[in-house]
Amino acid sequence: MVVTYTYKGLIDARAPKDVEEVKFADDVTVIRRRAFSNCNKLKKVVIPKTVTKIEGEAFMDCTKLRSVVINGSVKEVGNSSFHGCTKLGQLILLNGVDEIHSDAFCFCHSLRSVFIPGSVRMIGNCVFYYCLSLDYV
Repeated sequence: MVVTYTYKGLIDARAPKDVEEVKFADDVTVIRRRAFSNCNKLKKVVIPKTVTKIEGEAFMDCTKLRSVVINGSVKEVGNSSFHGCTKLGQLILLNGVDEIHSDAFCFCHSLRSVFIPGSVRMIGNCVFYYCLSLDYV
């Protein structure tokens, strides 16, 4: 049985650690700090078009997370948002993303390539630090 969690964007709301699938409430505009950190069964996340900001450490250390799609509605990807997602191999950033803050994708050992859309005007320090498999940005 797949454990599904509906995220409502409440401050200090944290997903259960055994969540495997995420659904977002229709009115979510911000994914809060550490909302999904250490959810080690989560494998795929598609950030919906209603979301404009991913706060720091939102998906930190989701070690089984393999695929992330960040829609262009997201203007800001916070510090260490996906830090330590060691299995993350597919990252899709759609046009419209504006800022990628420090350490956002560091220690994503399986990440092979990233296309940064022209809408991005700020990239922080060490965004892809220790991405051992990264061949192309």
